Amino acid sequence: MYDSDDSIYKMWFVSGRGITRDDQGGVLENDQRLGYAVSSDGIRWKVHPQSLYPSARSPSVIKEGPKNYRMWMGSSPSPEHPWNELYKHIYEFKSTDGIHWTRGEKPVIEPSGRLNSTVYPFVLKEGKTFYMWYGGHLAGGMFEIFCATSQDGTHWQTDHEHAAFAAAAGKKAFDSRYTSTPCVLKQDNRYLLFYSARDWKTEYIDAQGRKRIDKSSPYAHIGVAEIPELRSDR
Repeated sequence: MYDSDDSIYKMWFVSGRGITRDDQGGVLENDQRLGYAVSSDGIRWKVHPQSLYPSARSPSVIKEGPKNYRMWMGSSPSPEHPWNELYKHIYEFKSTDGIHWTRGEKPVIEPSGRLNSTVYPFVLKEGKTFYMWYGGHLAGGMFEIFCATSQDGTHWQTDHEHAAFAAAAGKKAFDSRYTSTPCVLKQDNRYLLFYSARDWKTEYIDAQGRKRIDKSSPYAHIGVAEIPELRSDR
């Protein structure tokens, strides 16, 4: 975000200690925390020395005025919950400075209907309407993008029976298994959805040149789609 009030770029991101596994390779912990950095040119960044929040996944931040930051982000209900609960709960956060955040008492988006998870929120406010695109796991190893709308950013109207942008039919397209991690940009009178994608291939070569297998298939593609219009009823 370019913050015109402070004449500086601001970035919220997720980092952590990484994944801890048991002897059989199962995930015991996946440490993901909210980070923060600022930049005068968008290229060279100064990273805040401490994390801002202990349970974080895919933050989406907008600023509605001076000292009025709002963020929507995946987060576990409490430290006692399993690590993967942060894939099932999207919360609203508020801040006066973009550093100290207060989380809402209850999640604003949770799995229901066809969805087994709700993750990767991206929020855009157009006029008086908030739009949130986010992803969710479906039966059969599929993952698709859904869209919710709100008039206040807190109470959302969802439709988990119909994807806003579904994975392609068949098994030959580059986005046949996953359409994921949405990012929407407005360009003139149209909206462009950038997203990451998975096909049905499970083999890949890692950074060390080793052959690997990802049963869900690796993220291997970035796609773009045009949204012809935004409607407040979906």
